[in-house]
Amino acid sequence: MTENKDIQTIAGIDVEVKNIRGGQGTIYKDRQTGQAIDAKAAQEKFAQVEKNIQAQVDDYIKSNYEAIGGRGGVTNYRSNTGEVVEHTQVDELKDSLFKKIAAEQAKNHPQEKVATVAQETVPAVAPKNVAPAEIKDQDPVHILAGIAEEKKTVRGGEFSIYRDRETGEILQDSVARQRIEQAKAPLKESVNKIFAETHTELTGRFGAGSFKHNETGAIVARGDVEKVKEQMLEQAATAKIAENKAQIAQAKTQDELKALETHAVETKKVIEGDTQRTLVGVDGIVKKGEYIGPDSDPQVIAGIQRQLGCESSGIWCEKTVAAITKLQKTLGVEPDGIIGPITLQAMRENPVVVAAAQMKGAFEPLIAQKEKLQGEADVASVAPPSATPKVVTPVKATGQERFV
Repeated sequence: MTENKDIQTIAGIDVEVKNIRGGQGTIYKDRQTGQAIDAKAAQEKFAQVEKNIQAQVDDYIKSNYEAIGGRGGVTNYRSNTGEVVEHTQVDELKDSLFKKIAAEQAKNHPQEKVATVAQETVPAVAPKNVAPAEIKDQDPVHILAGIAEEKKTVRGGEFSIYRDRETGEILQDSVARQRIEQAKAPLKESVNKIFAETHTELTGRFGAGSFKHNETGAIVARGDVEKVKEQMLEQAATAKIAENKAQIAQAKTQDELKALETHAVETKKVIEGDTQRTLVGVDGIVKKGEYIGPDSDPQVIAGIQRQLGCESSGIWCEKTVAAITKLQKTLGVEPDGIIGPITLQAMRENPVVVAAAQMKGAFEPLIAQKEKLQGEADVASVAPPSATPKVVTPVKATGQERFV
């Protein structure tokens, strides 16, 4: 039976030791359901969790230490810095790493046991596996790769814990590094090409390996070449992030504009049909010799307001009068601001004019929304910082130019 509480938490199993008939017995329960689990099945789950964590530990050791021979067949190690480390120290580091990784993973699993009510098991609610509340790693290449790196120090040595930026899940070092290299690959290719096009390699006994910028004449010393390229790569990654954000914003805006156009077409169909229906039955609303004005029934006023593209409040107002007057002028009727038999007859004879007035009122908010979206689209379409990185030259032109 594993005694590591973190392993039990990751496996989702509760372990209880009870006195049974004068002896001790172990009971395993599923943390979420509270159901008993066979001892063999529980141990297999523990073993799988331990295997996964041990693989991460071994991957770290393999990446940072080289096994070398020792006295009496004992295997010692050499670190990446060239320091010889005894096997006992590496064993201690492995044990410490194992416990730390297990503790980190256990944080993303439910910690409490299930509660029972009236002998019915109530599953504990597992917390969602979300990204950390604060990700300090803002390296542009890591952002492109979707990786967050957290550095830790153990016994004077530093190692990294990699997480997925979206889910917060801990990733194996090999997986994280592969994703980072995949994100870097096209950027490296671009940087190397730009550097080669903008610099000329110096020749001569003392200048070999250094480069001169073709336009500024600034010298990049041999020891600074990789540093300059790394700075250029970060610039290219930052520009790529901005470009990705702009593309996402543009795509979102285009989708919204498309939905708006569809809504406008459907609105037009409804308005034209509503106009035809209302005008055909207009004699039923206003009898011969009657007028629609301030004293009319609110429902009748609201109906006319809808036809004029106004807010159908049923309250006679200045906007309603202004809309009627404008329509009367268009129809060639005396613009008195009140709808009577003559205006109604003109409306029946010119339904297209009425529909146009109604549609204009209905489409005004849609037009305003479209203009707003198009403005946002213009902002999103502004070219992001060029993916072509600036050339960083930390060393100014010197007398080395004579070796060109």
